[in-house]
Amino acid sequence: MEYGLHIRGDIHGARKEYPLDVEAPHIFHKQITLSNKPTSACGIQYSGDGMKLACGLADKSLLVFSSSFTGEPAVFTGIFTALSGMLFMALIKQNT
Repeated sequence: MEYGLHIRGDIHGARKEYPLDVEAPHIFHKQITLSNKPTSACGIQYSGDGMKLACGLADKSLLVFSSSFTGEPAVFTGIFTALSGMLFMALIKQNT
């Protein structure tokens, strides 16, 4: 299955509540640099299969990492507004 990434510039939309019966993550594993200058991370989203992590930055760029954080992220620029939400969508190929 392939995945596409849908980008939203607003903060509205459906969001799931974090389950109250699950402990929040708290163990530090790795620190990564998102930008060579100070900028805020405005949104973070895992792909449905857990293989990719997208990070929207206030400098209007989008970074897509492998979930193991090995190698360099894919960097997307030229976005017209600061990113506040991302959504991975499954792209299903149809036989024609």
